[in-house]
Amino acid sequence: MTVYMKQKGFTLIELIIVVTLIGILTSIVVVDQVSYYNKLSFTAEVEKFIGDMEYARDYAISRSKQCVITTSDGNPPNYNFSLRTADGASLDPENNEIVLDTRGTPASNETITYTSTKFSQTANITLNSVTGFITQ
Repeated sequence: MTVYMKQKGFTLIELIIVVTLIGILTSIVVVDQVSYYNKLSFTAEVEKFIGDMEYARDYAISRSKQCVITTSDGNPPNYNFSLRTADGASLDPENNEIVLDTRGTPASNETITYTSTKFSQTANITLNSVTGFITQ
């Protein structure tokens, strides 16, 4: 008389397939997280630069004085009025002078292109000549 027992559990092949699928899904998530982190880091760089420009604007308004923001080519680019970019970032135009009047507005609309070689991204920053608002 032959007695057949019911098997309980998983075979080795089934376990290998499940572990392989989990590894593939994990690698996809890690790649997405790295690109998301790079995007957040670039956004933080640009926001810091815009914050420094807003400080210069507020300085001109609060003291009712003309304020000059100058950018010049360098590594990192140099600015008067303590405006700095992160390492590996550059501006276009490289040598630029923006004069903010006592209302914190430039004489004409100014656009600066902020480029990061570290994150391979670019952002255009505009200073509005009517309102003085700085937008991205």
